[in-house]
Amino acid sequence: MHFDRDILGKIFFAVAILIGICMFFCPISNILIHIDEYWTLSLVNLPFIEGMRIAVSDVHPPLHYIIIYALSPITHNNLFTLKVISIIPYWIILAISATKIRKDYGWLTCGVFAFTIATMSIFLIEFLTVRMYPWALLFMILAFIYFKEVIVNFDRRSWTLLTLFTLLGIYTHYFLLFTCGMIYLLILLNILRSSDSKGKIRQWAYSVISLAILYAPWFIVLIRQLATQTSTSHEPTLITNIFSYTTFFAINTTSLSMEMIILKVLAIIFLAIVIFLIYKNKANYEASGVFLMYATMIIGIVVLSLSFQPLRSRYLIGVIGIFWLSVSILLSKIESNKILGIMLAFILVFSAASLIITDDEATSRIMGANEREDFLESINNNSTVIVYNTNFGYMFIHGGVNETSEYSLSDTYFYDDNVEVSKDIDKIIDKHPKDNIYLVNWKGADKNKEFEESLKLSKSYDSGDVEVLKINK
Repeated sequence: MHFDRDILGKIFFAVAILIGICMFFCPISNILIHIDEYWTLSLVNLPFIEGMRIAVSDVHPPLHYIIIYALSPITHNNLFTLKVISIIPYWIILAISATKIRKDYGWLTCGVFAFTIATMSIFLIEFLTVRMYPWALLFMILAFIYFKEVIVNFDRRSWTLLTLFTLLGIYTHYFLLFTCGMIYLLILLNILRSSDSKGKIRQWAYSVISLAILYAPWFIVLIRQLATQTSTSHEPTLITNIFSYTTFFAINTTSLSMEMIILKVLAIIFLAIVIFLIYKNKANYEASGVFLMYATMIIGIVVLSLSFQPLRSRYLIGVIGIFWLSVSILLSKIESNKILGIMLAFILVFSAASLIITDDEATSRIMGANEREDFLESINNNSTVIVYNTNFGYMFIHGGVNETSEYSLSDTYFYDDNVEVSKDIDKIIDKHPKDNIYLVNWKGADKNKEFEESLKLSKSYDSGDVEVLKINK
């Protein structure tokens, strides 16, 4: 088996560029496809100070919102342009691949990495969703690149850039706290094994102290945010979920159909080959990428099991990115074209399967959006009363019921002026004896239980996250 590795890398990179172009025309890029997008859209349409005050009560860091606010004079917070803001990190990653990564490792690594970032797991959908994950991926990749620069050079420039991208990352996504913390531990272990550890320890300490000082104000906010979430109930982490977590880098599904089981087994075989090749080539840097992904995953499972929800695959976007960068670098070290061909075949199989899963997910979300629009159209009239039990329900429903009367049972959110706050649902019912009254509940909060005994409720609509319950008088 013989092929030109540079040409092959250029082909992979060209496909990655085509995928990037398609992102601008993808049907799901024009639809609100995720409930959390409603939250972001509602927040960034507020004045900056008020929006950031609300962001403090969220469970995410603020940098993504700040980026959107900074670009708002250009985007005007139009939905499509907000989605373009999430595509920007992909194009920056392509630029990094074509420059820094290509220069250091060659076209094969450049092309395969760019291709896997576009096709693996849930990357494509995340690049089309108004959330922080694409930016977290970008900053994590840059931090991982300069992690190696620090190990090799230990110069001021490398330390400055590692500190900068680490800070940007942890201000974008909390999971990067785990990963970047372990990067600094790996650097410390490397320093302790070196002959001139004293001077290097000083540089390491300067970076850690700088990060601690610059992150300290938000760390106080983080503690408050976590304190508000620890009482929320969630499903336990199951063995089947752990099996899925292990293969998230290639296949993002918890399905245990025969086809998915086969793909997951192939992913584990692929992982075993990667580990063997790392050992054979003494590829310490690549080994660190695999280690960081699974160590972050394990810490995440433990921490989230003790707090407010199970591990979601999207939380791992950043570390999955450095896993594929590590694999792409490893491919450039494989001397046997036969083995390289087998590894690339695995990657193509995983990419094809992932794109099929992504298409199914996109179709499902589009159908869900259409069902939502049809339902809201059917109740959007002046004889309908909407009662919001949660802010998520408000975000999901409000934009499609402009002709109804709207109430909220809570005053802790940034509701529109035409939403009246009334904490007594009986008064709302008495005020509208002839109208159809619907209670909107976010199922994750499970706040409707207190009404189940006192009211006769029938389900009219269920999105999976939000349900609309008709109050039968």
